[in-house]
Amino acid sequence: APSASAFVANDLALGGPRDGSCGADDAGGDAADEPVVAIVTGPNMGGKSTLLRQSALLVMMAQLGCHVPAAHAELTPPDAIF
Repeated sequence: APSASAFVANDLALGGPRDGSCGADDAGGDAADEPVVAIVTGPNMGGKSTLLRQSALLVMMAQLGCHVPAAHAELTPPDAIF
């Protein structure tokens, strides 16, 4: 069992097509690379709130120019963080 101080890293991938298109390819399919919306589910004390707070904080830090521990981040200015 992990110790009480152990932190499990989370990956988060949100976005859409990386080429700036509207999300549909010529054949009518979905060309999105990553989901635009994520529904986070799980048991109580499963880390859902931690993941949401962590991602919101990292978005704000990145917009301020702070270091963000990510392999890749492309952000647009957020209009709201809930």
